[in-house]
Amino acid sequence: DEVNNVTDTIAAFGSAKSDSVYVTQNSEKPFIPNYFTKAELEQAQLGPEATNFLKTATVGQIGGPFKIGNTYQLYKLSKSKEVKDSVKSSHILVSYRRRKKISWTNFSWSKS
Repeated sequence: DEVNNVTDTIAAFGSAKSDSVYVTQNSEKPFIPNYFTKAELEQAQLGPEATNFLKTATVGQIGGPFKIGNTYQLYKLSKSKEVKDSVKSSHILVSYRRRKKISWTNFSWSKS
């Protein structure tokens, strides 16, 4: 646009060969190479539109611009990976003198 002297487009971001280089050269915010869980996205307070986009987008898809605070932001889902839920379990066995046994099991799990 002529006012801001910006020549990049959403299409240019979508076709960039290196997302990290493109963001470094064209953004005020740094490129973030991390993977995020859906719960972490909720906590990031990106707004419902951006959060919903990131939860439902396919790899390579561009979302936005989304108005977040005083900025407009574009998002591109660069990579995705499936992470299984984890389960931790512990067992404590206690025997009595009369040969009775009590078995106690504690399960705790974290869902990412």
